[in-house]
Amino acid sequence: LVDTAGRSTFASVVSARSDDPDAIAEASAGRLVESADVVLWVVDASSTDGAESAPAEPGRTVLAWNKTDVADAPDAPPRELAATVHAAVPLSAERGVGIGELGVAARSLLLDAPGGPDAGGRIGLGARHVAALEEAQRRVQAALDGVRRGAPLDVVAEDLRAATDALDSIAGRTTPEDLLDRIFAQFCLGK
Repeated sequence: LVDTAGRSTFASVVSARSDDPDAIAEASAGRLVESADVVLWVVDASSTDGAESAPAEPGRTVLAWNKTDVADAPDAPPRELAATVHAAVPLSAERGVGIGELGVAARSLLLDAPGGPDAGGRIGLGARHVAALEEAQRRVQAALDGVRRGAPLDVVAEDLRAATDALDSIAGRTTPEDLLDRIFAQFCLGK
């Protein structure tokens, strides 16, 4: 999930001056939009700013028609704007109105995306990722069970290390030593 800088247009930015921060941010946002599975396009219903151009990927875009609670704001986007996207959801983020519907619209788009759910209902995961996540879940549960029954901390730590290794095979962000250092920072262990 990525929150990009506001964009003046969803059209791709072909060239940007290397010293213009706004152009650089917009170019970066354009690349992210092009590679996204789902785009949540937030438009302020109380203002026309940001609603002048359709998104680059309308089939993967959900329009979040926000601030419908503001006086004089239309309850729904204009039909011609709503027709440019997969779904248009009126909402008030401040009051929490429409947030569930926004989630449903985004989820339905994601489930219909290439690489969508397999027969087990998992979204866009390869068999290796599923196996790694299942192993991590199994090892975390084993660690919790060990803590509940008073198992030695080194046994619990081994389960957590194995869970981290499984996740690391997907993300590559931590090492077992990092995890063990954090766990045992508070304990004095004998040999």
